[in-house]
Amino acid sequence: MKANFIVLFFCLLVFFLTSCVKNDDILSSDEILKLEVLNYDDYLSPEVMKADFKFLVKKILEVHPDPKRNIGDNWDRLVQQTESQFNKPMSAREYAISLMSFTSQLKDAHTGVYPMNMKDKFLPVKFEWVKEGLLIVESNNELLQVGDLVIKVGNYSIEEVINFMSRIISAENEYWIKEKGKDFLTREIFLRSLSVWKDHSVSLTIERNNKLLTFDVDLVDRNELQIKNKEASPWFSWEILEDKGIGYFNISESMMTIYYDKKVLMFFEEMERKNIGKLVIDLRKNSGGTSEVMTPFLKHIQIEPIYSMTSKVKYSEEAMKQIGYQETFGLKEYHSQVGESTLREPQFNGEIFILTSYATFSSGNMFAVHFHDTKKATIIGEPTGNKPTQFGDPLPVELPFTKYTLVISHKEFMRPDQSLNSEPTLLPDILIEKEKEDFLYGKDGQLERILSLISNE
Repeated sequence: MKANFIVLFFCLLVFFLTSCVKNDDILSSDEILKLEVLNYDDYLSPEVMKADFKFLVKKILEVHPDPKRNIGDNWDRLVQQTESQFNKPMSAREYAISLMSFTSQLKDAHTGVYPMNMKDKFLPVKFEWVKEGLLIVESNNELLQVGDLVIKVGNYSIEEVINFMSRIISAENEYWIKEKGKDFLTREIFLRSLSVWKDHSVSLTIERNNKLLTFDVDLVDRNELQIKNKEASPWFSWEILEDKGIGYFNISESMMTIYYDKKVLMFFEEMERKNIGKLVIDLRKNSGGTSEVMTPFLKHIQIEPIYSMTSKVKYSEEAMKQIGYQETFGLKEYHSQVGESTLREPQFNGEIFILTSYATFSSGNMFAVHFHDTKKATIIGEPTGNKPTQFGDPLPVELPFTKYTLVISHKEFMRPDQSLNSEPTLLPDILIEKEKEDFLYGKDGQLERILSLISNE
């Protein structure tokens, strides 16, 4: 019923907006192939849209391990209803939103459509979710300040904005909708779709010093976007906090290199030398990469039972082309283990704490889940951005005419404790949320509160 309502919503919207389009304004299949980028107001012909959509459906069925799992018997109806939207011309923006609405119904955060080749404008701010709501944490607009709480976008409350985002964001839980939504909310394509874009500006109502203020904020081109770009930080770092008895290791991306492996070894050697009994692994900004990122840590931590992971791989022509598989058809299950033969000195036997947030996603989420399910760590922070048992390892594919990027999961990863497979997120054992005050003084206040809690245990 919900899927049908969403499709009906977009059908009515598209009918209204396309009722007065002239034939001369509509791009043919030959014309669109000559364009390097699309404008939001470029109109697409039914021929182009249906061809891209049929390609999209075919590729998802070919590559994805189980595309109908969360749709069931409604799959054919959803495909037909979505395709019926394309009987009349539609703008490139409207078409992108319609495709995103379709892929969001798979409830797979690794499978979706991204219109990367469209000209875009942006709100010159950066948002972050905190306990109090949606906060402006960076601003390049003289009207808006760090610490302003966003109350309305246009005439929509933040709850209504999130409800709209839930119809187009590929997600497995509410936390990823918020995490992606705060970024989507700065982009013209989504602001226009909310009908809050007017004359290249957007009305924002904010709360500042207990007062409500409303401003019309101009959008800017990407090359004018001067949100503070901090110096590129290394994707991992560590330090020993001797006064707290804590070894702190931050991992913002999931990669695996020889250099990283050596640094993890050095970290544990320093922990042993200084007799540090508490290990903190910070995954709050880790939105994925390779699951091998956890392997160097597992070499220093005896896990009982032996760490294992079950995965399923969907073989296809596309996966063979991109990855080099020998097989081109079928679904196979695999089991991998990290046994005692992989352990190395020094072994750590102290307390382990893993920090998570809405942005902890994909292999970052898997890292936290494995330590949680094997009862080796206490999880602190906020719920994670996707399911512990998840589809993943997406393959990118370009739609033939619009050139929108379609990404499709071709694997499924099961958590160690498969009795919890249906859980939509990894909930923290200790909830410590980001707060408005954390962003007002240039410090990581959430981390300071967490480390204080751990050191005083």
